[in-house]
Amino acid sequence: MQNKIAKPTKAQFELQTIQFRNELANITEENANMQIQPNLNPIKWVAGHILNTRFLIIKNLSGTAHDPLYLRLFGKGSTNKIDASHPTLTEIMTKWDTTA
Repeated sequence: MQNKIAKPTKAQFELQTIQFRNELANITEENANMQIQPNLNPIKWVAGHILNTRFLIIKNLSGTAHDPLYLRLFGKGSTNKIDASHPTLTEIMTKWDTTA
């Protein structure tokens, strides 16, 4: 039973990693911090929020501790205003790799 869940979950995580990296590949730090439209979140906030969601899924599946910084900066109810306390886009992508 466990393998019926583990294999497709692993495949989805691998696919998400490919998509995540492809979407963020050529985005500069400056562009990642900008809010392109008043009703849209900055790319960095979206990337951090997706990573935070991934942490929550992993926590639910394995009991692994959640990253409190990402929960605070990118979790439900957080502001989408980017400031110096936010990790760089490169740091977010590197952190993503540690979840694999």
